[in-house]
Amino acid sequence: MAINTKQYLLNRVRELYPDESTRPDVKPGSVFYDLMILPLSQLLEDYQTEHQEILDLQSVSDPTGISEDDLDAIALNFLMSRNAGTKAAGYVKFYYSSGTTLSINEGTILTSEDGLEYEVSANTYVAKVQMDTNIAEYPYYDSGEIYIVAKEAGNEYNKPAETQFTVQGETDIPTPVKIVNAAAFSSGTIKEGNQTFYNRITDSIYNKSLASKESLDSKIKENFTTVISTDVIGAGNDLMIRDLANLEGAVEAYEEDDFYLTYSGQHAGTYDSPHLANVGVFQDVDESENVEIPPYTSWSTEFSNDMYQGVYKLHDEEYAYYEQDVILREDFGDVFTEAGI
Repeated sequence: MAINTKQYLLNRVRELYPDESTRPDVKPGSVFYDLMILPLSQLLEDYQTEHQEILDLQSVSDPTGISEDDLDAIALNFLMSRNAGTKAAGYVKFYYSSGTTLSINEGTILTSEDGLEYEVSANTYVAKVQMDTNIAEYPYYDSGEIYIVAKEAGNEYNKPAETQFTVQGETDIPTPVKIVNAAAFSSGTIKEGNQTFYNRITDSIYNKSLASKESLDSKIKENFTTVISTDVIGAGNDLMIRDLANLEGAVEAYEEDDFYLTYSGQHAGTYDSPHLANVGVFQDVDESENVEIPPYTSWSTEFSNDMYQGVYKLHDEEYAYYEQDVILREDFGDVFTEAGI
């Protein structure tokens, strides 16, 4: 945050000399004010500006507030570079009312209807006898296709077909009836701005193990460019909490396991929770309140190895502890009816 150096000096004098009787006169126009406060505030202003620039570069709290060169230098620490954008390019034709010899130098500037500049990419020569045969759009004679490239990168240089161009400056080129492009220009892209480049730098720093919201968000957008935003739901989220009823006790005395920040594999750690997840689908045909649970050996694994998060992987059975829990889904209608409920 920028500091008002003049006000800072005045406040410091008041702090150092709390007694007004011994305090120098700091009112504007006083000797002390003119000889000390004003010159020092000017000197400190330059220091404060440089100090703030250093803070901005170290924190990058606002990437739009630093220069492109400074952010490019920071990006080199992560072996990254800014997308410079691409230049639009395409073919135009010069049209004449009669055949003529045409010579166009490389670098000749053509200007679009809205003032954007393009350069002819190579020396071009069309003899009159050749143009006399180019009558596909009679009564006009055309030069054939001439390749031009935008002078700058940017999507504003992408032009639709039949855009009119003119030759810029004084040249020896015969004045054509018109210069137009038969096909649209579509290869121009904008240079990456500071905010977009900064977001890409931070995305590259995230752990790609898909164990964090940022990693998932980055990976999804990297592989599916049409995705605009994501809402990651995972371990610890309210939408992922399951009511597990432990069959060893009463249904009401269920137990919950929190797998937040746990990981799989043969190891021991603060967040280690060696469990194995399986799922079974079965129908309880017993009309009483008893629930017959098939043995877990007949169940299937709930997730693939790649999808495991916070529990042991499929092939870690030898390290896992076994518990039998079930999510009950029975309306007990027959029991309630017999009880008169």
